[in-house]
Amino acid sequence: AGLLLSNEHVVAGAEEIWALTADGEQLKLEVLALDPTFDLALLAVVAPQRPFPALPMGDSSEVSIGEMVLAIGNPLGLGHTVTQGIVSQTGRDLSDWAEEDDLRRPMYFQTDTAINPGSSGGPLVTLTGACIGVNTAVAPGAQGIGFSVPSSQAIEFLEAVAAGRWPDPAAGAED
Repeated sequence: AGLLLSNEHVVAGAEEIWALTADGEQLKLEVLALDPTFDLALLAVVAPQRPFPALPMGDSSEVSIGEMVLAIGNPLGLGHTVTQGIVSQTGRDLSDWAEEDDLRRPMYFQTDTAINPGSSGGPLVTLTGACIGVNTAVAPGAQGIGFSVPSSQAIEFLEAVAAGRWPDPAAGAED
């Protein structure tokens, strides 16, 4: 289908959005929906010419502290990169760091898996290959403290979009 899940902060304000596949193909993307609160973006490949592989969505409620995970991303523009670590905490509330009040409250995975600038929007994956989160942020001034939006919150967003309960990204309003 050519759908991609990423972060809202990765695509916010962009005039054009492109993805680069592992084999070097450049794909133009369009924004289908944005969720600034959970920092999620649903993107689609414009005129896909072929099917694309997809990671299965895992159940983030089944993830345990200490579980080994992989973060996939493009840190510092170095290209497709995989790092390994553990889930350090589940249900991490970062509302004290939030800039705006919102009735919805993201509860993040905290991980020591390297998530550097450019890794945002990549998946946090179990060793069995299930996507359990979307890599989102690092703790400023810390080493090895990163955060990912759990797949349960991403699935909530995707289901709302699929059901037509999500606003147009150009409207700037939230559900």
